[in-house]
Amino acid sequence: MASKYSVIATREIKSTAGKVHDLLVNLGRTEEWNPYVEMDPALRSEMSDQKIGVGAWYRYESSRVGKGRLEIVSETPSVVTLKIEFFNKKTELATTRYMISPGSKPGTVTVTWEMTGEHQGLQRLMWPIMNGVLTKAFNRGLEKLAALVE
Repeated sequence: MASKYSVIATREIKSTAGKVHDLLVNLGRTEEWNPYVEMDPALRSEMSDQKIGVGAWYRYESSRVGKGRLEIVSETPSVVTLKIEFFNKKTELATTRYMISPGSKPGTVTVTWEMTGEHQGLQRLMWPIMNGVLTKAFNRGLEKLAALVE
């Protein structure tokens, strides 16, 4: 039986919503802030010819972080949504959303990185550990994203 999961990380960034949005929809710049590239510098990747916006995709393979593919499926000025396929023993699907909202201070925005999906069997038992690992990675990614737009 499957159960739903959600991982969320949030960071306030000194930037404009437009600058953050432009970076999030540009998969050609993903490796500049993606925490998983930092975890495994030997990660191999490939991207679609179209690097920006709906339809752009990014595929990766790594002995440390696994194998998968993500694709931008929708975007508005405040939400960018990606479909993620993880190619492990079987294909698993997840949805990632980057949400941009006004920050608590002038000149800031709040960026939330959320991933949702379903896990089955032993994955449910491992979830407390995986949730911590993923949250840490998301926070590191948002830190790197902030460094590029601040």
